[in-house]
Amino acid sequence: MYVAKLIGVCFGELWGQFEMQKIRGTVLGVLLITFILNFGNTVDAQQSEDSVESRYRAMFDAMYADPGDLDTTFDFARLAIAVGDFEAAIGALERMLLYDKDLPRVRLELGVLYFRLGSYAMSRSYLNAVAENENVPPEVMERVKKFIREIDRRQSRHRFSGMLYAGARYQTNANAGPGSSRIRVLGFDATLDDQFTEQDDFSGFLAGRVNYSFDFKMENDTSFDTDLSFYGSEQKDETQVNIALFVLRAGPRLSLNISDTSIAGMFLTRIAIRPYFVTDWMALHSDRYYQSFGGGVLLSSGLGSRLSADLDVKVIDRNYNDNSGSPNASTQNGVRSGGLLTFRYALGKRTQLTLGGEVERENTDLASSANWEYDVSFGVQRGINPPFQITRGPWYLNLTGAYVLTDYDEPDAIIDPGVTRQDREKRISLQVSVPLIDRLTLVTTGQYRDIGSNLPNFEYDDTAITVGALWIF
Repeated sequence: MYVAKLIGVCFGELWGQFEMQKIRGTVLGVLLITFILNFGNTVDAQQSEDSVESRYRAMFDAMYADPGDLDTTFDFARLAIAVGDFEAAIGALERMLLYDKDLPRVRLELGVLYFRLGSYAMSRSYLNAVAENENVPPEVMERVKKFIREIDRRQSRHRFSGMLYAGARYQTNANAGPGSSRIRVLGFDATLDDQFTEQDDFSGFLAGRVNYSFDFKMENDTSFDTDLSFYGSEQKDETQVNIALFVLRAGPRLSLNISDTSIAGMFLTRIAIRPYFVTDWMALHSDRYYQSFGGGVLLSSGLGSRLSADLDVKVIDRNYNDNSGSPNASTQNGVRSGGLLTFRYALGKRTQLTLGGEVERENTDLASSANWEYDVSFGVQRGINPPFQITRGPWYLNLTGAYVLTDYDEPDAIIDPGVTRQDREKRISLQVSVPLIDRLTLVTTGQYRDIGSNLPNFEYDDTAITVGALWIF
């Protein structure tokens, strides 16, 4: 529970701001307390895993003391799976078949284990043997067929996958308007009409991603991947911020095998390199807002059994379009470049920690819009047993937060010729994912953003509540 208390202290200041509005304090408060209470059980879960490890070692000794005891051997295999030692489980189960070949349940478990290890030919051989047994129960047969279909998909040169996410959102500041009517114009205080300050609103949205991968069937798992992502939202009242966004990214992916005896092998367990081309297109209020072209390189590596890291470096040239809603948008034309480094650590089977840092440089035709942006973020994902047995699988709670610092190059004479803009954003969100049926998940998210600035024109906050359904295919 120490971790839970620490989280509560860290966000005490933000919590005080949530209480300013009933909807913020009620909804986000319930979500945050739910996460803290459940994440506080992580220590107990870790102790439980340690207990499994102890039983695993004891069962290993018992199995070798009496190799012919099939019940002991099968119990050892189950514990080996629980601690993630799939190779030991396979060895134990295959020894069972030497004593008795008519064990369909053992063959099924072997097929699943080889599938998890990526040995699809061995997996198929064991699964086919189970499928040929006429005495296998229907529910077991359905599971076997499901794995065989997935093996066929993964062994194909052409692989398709994707997701769709649709739902509704409520925001207390849908138009990102300043929280106060007091602003700066030409270096003097001015009063903004209330219709341009923060306005709450409801919206509907649809997001998705489609991935196509061509596998070259080479030893180093080389493929060519193409991703098309899209997002669209329609506001009830603030229609000027209706959005349509499409992003296309494509490039080869190369996985490198690292020798355990090499210097790199002392630190890395795997590494994948993906150079890519990216282009995106965005419409704002039915008008084309910008389009961009660029590229980058994504490096992914394993740093042991629990830790992994991703480095994404990219350069993008963005071109804006002037229109009735944004008559001076083209002054934002310019090149964006930067790098994002993300670390992920598996604290337990259902608990993952994430830490990221990003630096981005934005050059624009208008010098007062050019800036440096620095971003530090964290994430904690925790799987919990569902409180209601009607759901499939564990629920997942995902707490994320970020601090973003943006420093602009020069003052904007229209706003205040004597002040160079500096923004500071604090962001926190909690997401709850509840599996409903196969590949369909209910996702609820609460988010709070607080944007501070040395110019009142750009100070605002926003609380958003999102409910949607996620389908993975």
